[in-house]
Amino acid sequence: MTVIEVKDKKTKKAFLDVARLIYKNDPNWVCPLDNNVEAVFDPEKNNFHKHGKCIRWILTDDSGRTIGRIAAFINDKKAWHYDQPTGGIGFFECINDQKAAFLLFDTAKQWLQANDMKAMDGPINFGENDTFWGLLIEGFPGEPLVMIAGLASIRDADIQANIDRYLPEISNYWESFAAGYPWAIVREGVHYWSRIIIDITPVRIWWWDDGLAAATRPHRWDAPADVAAPPSDPAPQAPSSAAPDWSPKSWSEQADEVVAAGLPAHLTLLDPDGFPLPFRVRSLSRNATGFSLAPVPAEGVISRPSLPRSAFPPLRAAGCRLPRH
Repeated sequence: MTVIEVKDKKTKKAFLDVARLIYKNDPNWVCPLDNNVEAVFDPEKNNFHKHGKCIRWILTDDSGRTIGRIAAFINDKKAWHYDQPTGGIGFFECINDQKAAFLLFDTAKQWLQANDMKAMDGPINFGENDTFWGLLIEGFPGEPLVMIAGLASIRDADIQANIDRYLPEISNYWESFAAGYPWAIVREGVHYWSRIIIDITPVRIWWWDDGLAAATRPHRWDAPADVAAPPSDPAPQAPSSAAPDWSPKSWSEQADEVVAAGLPAHLTLLDPDGFPLPFRVRSLSRNATGFSLAPVPAEGVISRPSLPRSAFPPLRAAGCRLPRH
């Protein structure tokens, strides 16, 4: 086996493709956007390069086939704040081979040691900790399903404060957010998405260890009876803006576009307290007046407005409610 540092287009492509090869038969795997991964290692897109450094490798077998990858990072703003200087590793992927995995780990370890690090933390990202951190250690093979009912507090009194909060949150996936459009256009989107921020105070949480068992009784957590959400900002006093001057598409045209896009479909119910409960359905199709949901599969995936009475009180189908406190 051979460890190769990623330095050119060929090795960059191999670094991205090895994950696709490893997970090609896993229906639950969602491939990260290549641009988002590459942005981590691009000094022009990731400002962590200003106060740190990173390196990455691929691993090939004796036939030249890529079988693994790993990256190592040093963030000088954090590395020296621990009891022992600590670097990081991430983006680890490997076939099911202990020797191959250990070779990748040892390669990263030796580079960190050569750069005066005494400990290794991972899997982490060379950037903010909202992406490419951690790993799945339980929950196989089904995916858990979690629904949170909460009280909304609306933040729309200080648009500049919202923007200052919003921009750092999207900095690590800016390329996918901008979608290639110039700043002159994207800035309008920033204003739109940051003009209102909604904070949620959970009052009830339902969850299933396996989402395929969503027709069975869920686990449930309830907040203390006296829980209260912080008050919303006062409602704006200025008159509402004029509606956009364009001819909207008919609902049927928009519905056809959504179905053609193959987006996941959900049926939203309301519990007696008015909290929305969205359930993913297996599939849907268009009819003359709306949508037809697929029959409930044998394993019990919810696709109709009913649940076992042991799970919930009677429910009613409706839209979401978002009251201003």
